[in-house]
Amino acid sequence: MVVEPAQNGFTSGLTQPIQDFGELPSPAVTALVFLTEDDGWMGTSEPGSTLFRTKDSGRTWTSASLDDHSSVVAIDCADVARCVVETAKGRWSTADGGDTWQQQTP
Repeated sequence: MVVEPAQNGFTSGLTQPIQDFGELPSPAVTALVFLTEDDGWMGTSEPGSTLFRTKDSGRTWTSASLDDHSSVVAIDCADVARCVVETAKGRWSTADGGDTWQQQTP
């Protein structure tokens, strides 16, 4: 998958500059955020595992454990450790780089 840049250097709806990621774990990417050159998160609309993390610039992706297994709508990260993920069923946050996730109350 190649992400094309928009006028400001980012794609509409995605926050990743142009890059070739090669083989992705899902073709249905709904959100993509890179915090460093190596560290990134990808959300999908596929059933089952919908959140993935890379620590090697997108060469490999590991499934993250969100309990609701619904489509990822948005990913917002303050830094590598602290992220909020919005899914079709709710909002989840992590403060430890995705090792654990807590569902947020509305």
